[in-house]
Amino acid sequence: MSSELRRLADGCLLVTRARQLVDWVGVGKPVTPKGVLRPVDVAVAGAALGVTVPARVRTAADVEVVHWPWVAAEAIGWLRVSANRAVADIATQDDPVQRWWAAVRAVLRA
Repeated sequence: MSSELRRLADGCLLVTRARQLVDWVGVGKPVTPKGVLRPVDVAVAGAALGVTVPARVRTAADVEVVHWPWVAAEAIGWLRVSANRAVADIATQDDPVQRWWAAVRAVLRA
């Protein structure tokens, strides 16, 4: 596989935002029973991503600019979500193209 393909996969906006979100999650953030950010945390997550989110949020899943990187980070394995908490886990050393493909497939299913 070419180094150019790996560079493009790692530079994909979805993957870079997933990484930014995981960096923001760090050692942990509370989640809803459905495993998504609490509505109160969506604006802060949006700020960490450098994106604008609606002032009122019913559920994080309704805010695609935050939800898609969240779903991608989970699919890549960078984000571990339990019953009430999400934590970063960026120890995976997988192939950038496989990482990109996992992220894209997950978002298409979301």
